[in-house]
Amino acid sequence: MAISLTFLGYALFKVDYGKLLEIDINYTTLSWSILASVMFRFLMTAIWLRSILNIQESITTFPKAINIYATSWVARYIPGGIFSHLGRVIMGKEQGITAKNSIQASIIETIMQVFSISFICALLLHFSPALIPRTQELKLISIAICSLAIIGLTPTAMHVVNNALSRLGVQVNEYEQPARIKFLAPQMGLYIAASLLANLAFLIFSLSIVGEASYNTISMILIANMAVSIASIMIILIPAGIGIREVGLVFFLMPILGTELAVAISLASRVWTIICDILFLLIAKAVTNAKVLNQ
Repeated sequence: MAISLTFLGYALFKVDYGKLLEIDINYTTLSWSILASVMFRFLMTAIWLRSILNIQESITTFPKAINIYATSWVARYIPGGIFSHLGRVIMGKEQGITAKNSIQASIIETIMQVFSISFICALLLHFSPALIPRTQELKLISIAICSLAIIGLTPTAMHVVNNALSRLGVQVNEYEQPARIKFLAPQMGLYIAASLLANLAFLIFSLSIVGEASYNTISMILIANMAVSIASIMIILIPAGIGIREVGLVFFLMPILGTELAVAISLASRVWTIICDILFLLIAKAVTNAKVLNQ
């Protein structure tokens, strides 16, 4: 963390703030990126609910699921990503979702998110072989992460998870249903679709700052976002990946965009993310309140 912040401080020191202020933001494009990003959050809610309903019969409806997911999503800011999953456990109990099933759904989500991002990254690196140095190594790392994710979804791996949960005092039964191919294959496809939507939203956001961009620039923006997204998912104790995400974006984008644009995208992306999270939460609360009033 100290090294990351040092690097970010170095980048900020090198910035020509006069050029930074001259950057012209396309607010129409920015608005489209916010819409796409909020849609991604709703899609993630639907996929998470599908996991829950596959594990157990639940009275949870989509409006209630939106409230649980949006509230817990924002909880990753205080004090870290692990509280997002903990929030779903606590709020899910009110809807009849057991702690075991909430935890298992979170495990499935984490593994499949990492898989889908790595899968897209590997494909992008395959079609951009001359984009950056050590592309082959990065491609192999992405494939390795995909393979580990698939192994993590096997019944044997889930049996190990169940044993660990039992030792923590969470009552569990043998994990069977979510490990079935008829569930995992479509679910993985949905997470790949969600990852594509998330990366499209970030690309549109970046283009609202950069303007026109070449294929290599677009590819680098996507790879940078996917790399920092995996880091944010894996490092669950840092609030919403703050610091790590910004440093990662600057590190990947500086060589191709220059210091000013890299820093602008890095810092503005945090504001953009917070705005999207707040909008998602407000819409979720509005949907939930409307459902209560109709009842």
